[in-house]
Amino acid sequence: MLQLFSIGYLSHILDNTKDNVEKTHHSHQQKVLMDRSRMELLIASDKLNRAGIYYMEDKETGSEGSWQSLLSEATKSIQQSQDDFRQLLLVSAHDNRPEFIALKESYLQLFQGLSEISQGLVKNSNIDAFFEVPIQGFQSDFIEKYYRYLQESEENRTVRDSQLLSSLSSAKQAVIIALVILLCLAFSVWLGVTRWVIRPLNYLIAQIHVIAAGDLSHQIEHNAFTSREVRLLAVSIYQMQQGLVVLVSQVRSGVDVILTGVNQIAADSHRISEQTQSQTQSLAATTQNMYQLTERVKQNSKSADQANQLANEAKNIASQGGDMMSGVVNSMADISAGSQEIAEIITLIESVAFQTNILALNAAIEAAHAGQHGRGFSVVAREVGILAHQSGHSALNIKRLIGNSSKSISAGANLVGRSGDNLRAIIGSVIKVTDLMTEISAASQEQSKGIEDITAQVGMINEVTRLNADLVDQSTQASEVLQKQIFQLNQSVARFCLPVTVRPLNILMRRSL
Repeated sequence: MLQLFSIGYLSHILDNTKDNVEKTHHSHQQKVLMDRSRMELLIASDKLNRAGIYYMEDKETGSEGSWQSLLSEATKSIQQSQDDFRQLLLVSAHDNRPEFIALKESYLQLFQGLSEISQGLVKNSNIDAFFEVPIQGFQSDFIEKYYRYLQESEENRTVRDSQLLSSLSSAKQAVIIALVILLCLAFSVWLGVTRWVIRPLNYLIAQIHVIAAGDLSHQIEHNAFTSREVRLLAVSIYQMQQGLVVLVSQVRSGVDVILTGVNQIAADSHRISEQTQSQTQSLAATTQNMYQLTERVKQNSKSADQANQLANEAKNIASQGGDMMSGVVNSMADISAGSQEIAEIITLIESVAFQTNILALNAAIEAAHAGQHGRGFSVVAREVGILAHQSGHSALNIKRLIGNSSKSISAGANLVGRSGDNLRAIIGSVIKVTDLMTEISAASQEQSKGIEDITAQVGMINEVTRLNADLVDQSTQASEVLQKQIFQLNQSVARFCLPVTVRPLNILMRRSL
């Protein structure tokens, strides 16, 4: 569930990031087309004004054709602006923002006005359209709507950048939380295995050693374990101990009667049989316990393999998150490069405005030389100078806005890069956990193999001991009266050799725990 939640949450964050990047790219493409279309209109307006001025000069001097090349260039600029505007409409077919709709209407108004002026010069060879069409008002309205459109686009971009940074911050927190949960789970598993498996098994092993030593006086706390398997093992050992107590009690009650009828042969046979049967029973019990311990170690090895597999899956998920963060960093770099290109275009606009201002000054000087006849030309030149000054001022403002945008994009790219570094650090930690689980799994497999080898060797010893027991049984056939009782005695007490002093249980418990 934790892995599915992590994958789903990261996918959601990446989808939001992709959507924000696509919106930013679409807005950038829309702005580039609008800027190209606007620049072509402004160039066409400037060339039409110059063509009108040259037309008036030709009319005064009697020259012909000096204004037609400018008119042809203005017509091409108008056509190019129209083509760019059509591409803009295709790209922005679903853009219903009021600022964009107002900008389209203002553009069409300015475009139609310039087209009327151009057609008036081409068809009628007169400049009446210059005075009939309020092209200056159309152009001022278009520039105002354009600035509103730029402001609204910048606000939308700022909101998208904020959402992107918020999403990346949330992704970082989610990855950190997932890592903490995984570490807590690993620690809990280790603590649970130590508390509920290893310590109880050590306690039971100590009890088995005590029983194997022949001390049946200590009580086994078989109800104090929380693990079901360990509790069943403790109950089995407890039942075995109680059975041994009953058997030993029965044997002890009949030892006096048996010892009365035992001769030297029976005594010798009894010693041999006791030693052999003790080995047989001890080895049988040890073999059974070794089988049980082998199964438990195999189960622990499987659990370690499963934990290793989960750690590998967590490492793969974190690696995928790192690759996704790298893609986000590359996208932010592309956006920053696009902002630099826009800044270069604004610089070009400033240069054009400056050159237009110089041309306006030259036109004013020429109008002053013309005297009374150049008064109208002087007015037009002054208007052109004002427009050039406004264009230069606007270009400076746009350049400032683009500079601020570039700084914001650079800051966002730095934050994304830092997020990528943090994610790579997390991946390194997950890889270390995976390596540790791999070592644990390998150690468990080696333990399982070693215990299997020991079990096989104990089985061989058990087989040899049974052969020795058969030889002892053959040597005890000398007395049929004592044979049955000696056999029962061997079955009951041959496994137990009660020492004079028994090691205290608390010492064994401290060593085992």
